[in-house]
Amino acid sequence: MSFIKVQGLMSAVEPVTVPEGEYDLVIIKGEYADLGEKGIPALQFLLEISGEANSKIVSHTLWLPGGKDDERQKANSLWRIRSWCEAFGIPINDEGIDLDGCQGLSARCLLTEEDTAKYGPTNRIKKVLNP
Repeated sequence: MSFIKVQGLMSAVEPVTVPEGEYDLVIIKGEYADLGEKGIPALQFLLEISGEANSKIVSHTLWLPGGKDDERQKANSLWRIRSWCEAFGIPINDEGIDLDGCQGLSARCLLTEEDTAKYGPTNRIKKVLNP
């Protein structure tokens, strides 16, 4: 195998979490996904923390209402999705959500730090701070 030139490789540093607090988060990617063993429908987002160049990417999942959910669970899921979309400016209506063009949209969020068995230290969105 030949040598592959990669500039800056030796100056690369591991991304880190940020302390708990309020941050502006910017959507890198938003998509529909079937998650879990049974393919539970969800909206999955990857976000970067604005102004924190060496921070870890933040992942956030919004579960769509499903057939096994009771009315309260459905209402809570719909409210979480609506408040998320309104905070980030993602177009919604009674028929659904338009994720096209969500890349680059931002909102102020309260982040917390967690140490998870699967991913180690990570930031999690504790609350989206609606405008």
